[in-house]
Formats: sequence, structure tokens, C-alpha cells
Amino acid sequence: MPEAIIFMVSGEPVPKARPRIIQRVAVNGFAGSPLGIETTTHAYTPARTVAWEHKIGWTAKAACPGLQPDAEHGWFVLLNFCSRRDPLPDLDNLTKSVLDGLNGVVWKDDRQVIHLDAWKEWVPSGQGVQIALTRLAPISPHHKGRSARSGRR
Repeated sequence: MPEAIIFMVSGEPVPKARPRIIQRVAVNGFAGSPLGIETTTHAYTPARTVAWEHKIGWTAKAACPGLQPDAEHGWFVLLNFCSRRDPLPDLDNLTKSVLDGLNGVVWKDDRQVIHLDAWKEWVPSGQGVQIALTRLAPISPHHKGRSARSGRR
């Protein structure tokens, strides 16, 4: 695997959308419910977000043939979002869609990203995101499997 991967994903950058929730109620026919009513809830990511994340992953694979997800190293990520939208979407949501799109492609999980530098700019043409990834030193055992928020496994 190369130490650095640089590529451009063309198209309007898509921010990570909040998951959508569907709740289904079925009446009669469910023996497990004392009233015969069963409620199920299902969360899903909107199709537009999923398509953008897949495009990011496939573009990374095309830029670096033979790429396998790395589980041992930290990563430095540089992102430049170019868009014609006005106003530009929130930078944190744009960034999350890229990091999620690279899960299982470049790294095992985006918690391996140790340093992130991202910015957005309005452009009249040439929409997309420029992505530069640099593999860093192996992650310490204390970093693996820990939540970034709580520090717990």
C-alpha cells in the first residue's frame, strides 16, 4: 500500500444526511404481543447519501488498484470540497460522508483518522472533493477499539 493516496471525486458533494426512521405497525397475527399489535422501527440512510459514499469508495479503489482496508495505521486526511451550491452545506456533514465512504476501503474504521484538515469553497465549475490520504505510524493498542467520545471500549 502506498504511503499516500491522492484523488478527486467529481460531482456535487453530498453531505451526510441524518438517518431516516420508518415505523411499521401490524395488527393481529403476532402471537408475541398481548394485544396482537407489533411495532417495528427501521433506520436507513437516504439513497443519495449512500450513492455518494459508494462513489467515494470506488474512486479510491480506482486511484489505488489493489487497495485493501488497513486496520493497523493512523491516517492524515486532507479534504477540499468544491461546490456551486449556495449556501454551501455544513463542513462536518460533508466530511462525514467522505470518511464513511472510505470505511472498509482505505481503513477498517474512520476512528483511525488521527488528523483531519478540511475546507469548502464555492466554484463556478469543477465540483467535487479533492482527497489526500497519508498513512501514518501504527496505532497504539490503547487507541484501537476505543470510542473517540468516551474513551471506553
